[in-house]
Amino acid sequence: MSLSPSAVASPQRLPLSQIVRASYADVFHHPREFWWRFIPWFSVVIAIAIARLLQGEFIGYGTEFVRMLGRIGYLAEFMGALYFAVHWNRVILLREGVPQAPIFSLRALRFLGVLAVVAMLVAAFATGAVGLIAIFGNLRAIYHVHLGLMLLILLVLGAARLLPTLALASVDYRGSELAAALRLTRGHWLTLFQGIFAVAIPPLIGRSVIVLLAKLFDDSAAFVVVAQMMAASFTFLAVALGISLGAHVYVALARLDSSGLADHRA
Repeated sequence: MSLSPSAVASPQRLPLSQIVRASYADVFHHPREFWWRFIPWFSVVIAIAIARLLQGEFIGYGTEFVRMLGRIGYLAEFMGALYFAVHWNRVILLREGVPQAPIFSLRALRFLGVLAVVAMLVAAFATGAVGLIAIFGNLRAIYHVHLGLMLLILLVLGAARLLPTLALASVDYRGSELAAALRLTRGHWLTLFQGIFAVAIPPLIGRSVIVLLAKLFDDSAAFVVVAQMMAASFTFLAVALGISLGAHVYVALARLDSSGLADHRA
């Protein structure tokens, strides 16, 4: 589902409901591109999980080698999500088909760099906001509201302002992705905050539940492996939905921008 130029009714308001629907619909409208990017990395995660299961049965789950396999599995999940995010952006924005680029491309490295900067800025914003509340606000407010929930809300608020950065990095934007994102999202902070919660938070909550269950039933080796595969599935789904949201938001906001931002591509 792509956004038509008429989708943006006015410069004051983004068509959030249409953007959210388009983000969910992308998974079904581009099945070949989705599975082509999902299956290879998911297969690696499954292979590592099975190897961990077999090694655990032979040498015990408390050994350093088996724990190392678990860490390698999470690393493979992260790398797969990174590769998926870069090319899924290009599927949505450029209608790019099955990728011909190598897995470890310069574009992916730049994307990783932008992602790292965004993550650090968002984390600094969230922790700084909590600190200011503690210093200048009512200390009891932090105790009455779960600290984890407060941090989650602040992290999403920070991510909302920088949401288009990953789309810009994926289409080889010439310039500062951060500066462009801050200009584009000015005045749309709360709308984007709602959009992130609508698409990315549900699968992330599902992943958290699976991880919690795996820890509660860690004596069942088979369940731990199945849980790791389910958690990886939720991870890729969250990435797909979040990337689709950012891509459609970028398209909508670029149409509102008078500086020709959408043309600044390599």
